[in-house]
Amino acid sequence: MMKKRVLFMLAFVLALSFCVIAEGASKADYKELILWEYDEESDSTPETIAEAVGIAGRIVVDEDEDIDYKKFKNIVITVKNNYTLEADDVELSSISNIEELESVVINGSGKTFTPYDDESRYFKITDSGPVITFQRIIFDGGEGGGVTIDAGTVSFDNVKFSGIDVTDLDDEERDGAALRITGGEVSINNVSFTGNKADNGGAIQITGGTVNFTGTNIFGSNEAETDGGAIQITGGTVNFSGTNDFKDTNKAGANGGGVSITGG
Repeated sequence: MMKKRVLFMLAFVLALSFCVIAEGASKADYKELILWEYDEESDSTPETIAEAVGIAGRIVVDEDEDIDYKKFKNIVITVKNNYTLEADDVELSSISNIEELESVVINGSGKTFTPYDDESRYFKITDSGPVITFQRIIFDGGEGGGVTIDAGTVSFDNVKFSGIDVTDLDDEERDGAALRITGGEVSINNVSFTGNKADNGGAIQITGGTVNFTGTNIFGSNEAETDGGAIQITGGTVNFSGTNDFKDTNKAGANGGGVSITGG
């Protein structure tokens, strides 16, 4: 009986889609964080990004059956398989608003994310909170848009946005297919934007905040029906460094096949 239970638990751990780990944590902490609180009856385990963030804020630690709750300031959520977002994942700033939490890294392991539904952005960051990093994720397709950033500190590192088309949405939702930035501090490092389409800002629209482009960023075959085939800038502070490759395949119906700047 004991042998069967051990084999079952091993299979359970290997099948996890998410690993929640604390930066700088000991090996023992790492194991505890993966298993967190195993409940054979309910088969509890983090199955969504929202749940993983919540779990990391209240890890159960069993030391000689003296139950304690351990919180971590910096967490990493590793997504091991292609992932379709759940409704609770979208409002990322609200689910990451855990007391004393300083940073959340979502590591996609090079896998593909798809949106919750056709008219939903992948993520919305509307409040200041922990530093949020998107890493090694492919945002592929959808008609609701990529990521909206209104506040906070957000980084994109080795990420791809492709085939996102928001031209069937209403009003300002039609702008900035991959990224719509109205505030906050945003870093874009080694990111590719291909085949995205919007009314303004085929890939990115920037109306406020501070945006830093670093590393090698590639823009190709993005399209704006009006201004800014790849990027439209109407406000904020934008800094370009490194290599930013704007292909001739970016196009706009009116101004700026690559970049349209009317403010900022």
